[in-house]
Amino acid sequence: MRQSEVSTCSPRTLLSPEILQIFVLVSFVTLAACGGGSNGENGAATFAVYTDKENTSFLNELRLVELEMPAATTKLSGVFPDDARGVSEAIIGPDGTWVIYVADQEIARFSELYLVNLATPGVATKLSGTLQSGDFSTGVRNVTLNTDGTRTFYLAEQKNRVAELYAVDLASPGIATKLSNSQAAEGPVRQFSASADGSQIVYSARNNGVQEL
Repeated sequence: MRQSEVSTCSPRTLLSPEILQIFVLVSFVTLAACGGGSNGENGAATFAVYTDKENTSFLNELRLVELEMPAATTKLSGVFPDDARGVSEAIIGPDGTWVIYVADQEIARFSELYLVNLATPGVATKLSGTLQSGDFSTGVRNVTLNTDGTRTFYLAEQKNRVAELYAVDLASPGIATKLSNSQAAEGPVRQFSASADGSQIVYSARNNGVQEL
């Protein structure tokens, strides 16, 4: 397992041997927790979202498994083009009814941001704004979500291969606001951090050869 992401209200979530066997060769695991409804009345995780290469040697597909029923999994991601790598990041919404994920679902090797409701697996809405793909550009990465799940932030590297910082309100999918300065004045954004409510954000980028905050 190359990466593990766990979000839980309880101090520790114990996974059964059957569940752990599923996660042996996956790319990442995210547990749903913290609250009622799909996430459990007592704050313990009831399901997990993960990626695996179950049907292909190269494509990472996004799946959901109920922790009490590990024998059955649900594929959440949609159809991918030839030569796609699949899902690289995923975050479960705070109410446990939807997941946002990063994947090259439309253009192989160029990732964009999507939302899928757990009630309609395989039917995704693209959240990221219009992006221009190009040779060696990677698209969307480093996605974060504010506390109430209304706004998401991400870096996007387009045709010019300069990573810039964007924000999207989940109520307005496809309408992205660029938060970083003009690419003509500074280099790519290296990293960023948003406040819990998403109202403030800081980032670092190269300007005149100097990395600045």
